[in-house]
Amino acid sequence: MDDAELERFHALLVGMRDELKAAGDLRLDPNRVDPVAKKDDDGQPLNEMHQAISSSRNRNRAASLRQTGRGGAGPPRSRARGLRPL
Repeated sequence: MDDAELERFHALLVGMRDELKAAGDLRLDPNRVDPVAKKDDDGQPLNEMHQAISSSRNRNRAASLRQTGRGGAGPPRSRARGLRPL
């Protein structure tokens, strides 16, 4: 890989990291928001499914952020001098 390719991949990773940070976590809505409201037995399984999906997406998002790194946003060093973290 030459310096131009390293620079291109670095820019892609920084863009991905910034996009993930800007999107934020998905909200997990509680099963019941009003304690006096009539219980809806049909709505609870659906809400639990939405909670599981949101939790999984948040976990995957956090893993992606860890993989893209958290360091500086400057261009990478050449291979001969070693790569610096994102």
